[in-house]
Amino acid sequence: MKNLLFIFLSLLVHSSFANTPFTCVLQGKVVDRDSKELILVKLTEDERVSKQIIQINEDHTFSYTLKGDQIERYKLIFQDELARGNWRPISFFPDADTVKFELYPEERYDENIIIGGEINEETQTYKKKLMSIYEPTFNRISNQMDSLYEIDQQNSEFAKQLKSESDSVRISYVYWSLDYIQNNPSLFSYSEFIESLNYKRYRNIQAEEVLETYDILKEKFPDHLYTSVAQNIIGGLVQVKVGGSFVDFEAPDAEGNLVKISEIVKNNKFTLIDLWAPWCGPCIKKAKAIKPNYQELNKAGLTVIGVVGGISEKTEYTEAVNKYEYPWQNLVELNEENKVWEKYNIKFAGGSQFLLNQKGEILAINPDLAELQNIIKSL
Repeated sequence: MKNLLFIFLSLLVHSSFANTPFTCVLQGKVVDRDSKELILVKLTEDERVSKQIIQINEDHTFSYTLKGDQIERYKLIFQDELARGNWRPISFFPDADTVKFELYPEERYDENIIIGGEINEETQTYKKKLMSIYEPTFNRISNQMDSLYEIDQQNSEFAKQLKSESDSVRISYVYWSLDYIQNNPSLFSYSEFIESLNYKRYRNIQAEEVLETYDILKEKFPDHLYTSVAQNIIGGLVQVKVGGSFVDFEAPDAEGNLVKISEIVKNNKFTLIDLWAPWCGPCIKKAKAIKPNYQELNKAGLTVIGVVGGISEKTEYTEAVNKYEYPWQNLVELNEENKVWEKYNIKFAGGSQFLLNQKGEILAINPDLAELQNIIKSL
């Protein structure tokens, strides 16, 4: 009975600790690289938008005092890696008075050291176990695929077999991870769940398994930020698909007036929700294809409503709208304040387009111009 009481109290303390304001000093040393800055960003934030810069001193050390309302997972990213568009985040939890880092060049990523905090210890234990189970197989498949590329046999039957084996191992890993999370509901495992949702690792997993995992985590951490984040993403997974229905939201226009999307949808035969970022080339390409044909499409019953996201300053919105001069209204999603990308399950993408009928049913996702014209003409 005493052991049960101890376990209960430990869980209670650990759960409430997650919702307690904190101050944590980040101290680190950078080894064998000349990087000047680190980017600090939360797991739930897009590093291309939300970021805090940490300067690296001339002696290759850094120090930063981090404060927050509740413990959650953060990422450190070298600014030079982010600038070239290829980066490897260094994840950690600020669950100690001081967390210490020893950071190496990208090719020596596995040598990085993080000291301090019980959750960081759990993170390292999890990764070691995961690597011991799956790394040998992944390395073997990767080496064999590299060999096939060298002799231009990447489309051979053997290559297809390797691809099938790789997919099978990845699914096995995802189920192994879900099992770990269900049996070890902690802030670390919750962060793994959120990351897997964001990067769509559960695409080939039964929805019931994902929902069961969410219910366990939600019960343990009902007031944590991750619970509302997971709810939004899972809602998008279940709802935002062809044959599903759109997720309603509000966003401000250029003058700051809130516009409710459902009001637009119910007043038009077809609505194309165009979520885009000024730095997203494919997003802009899709909208540009519609622009010269919009008058004809509009007469056939289509209204486009754009939302500019992936930005942190209102000036970025204004510059983008003025530059492209789309003949439809564009709202603004500044600093992810309305969680629009999260709700549509495109958290770390530049954007997507969703074609709806008047009932709000999703007819197509990212349709090209020909598909858009065909759908509108046929209905």
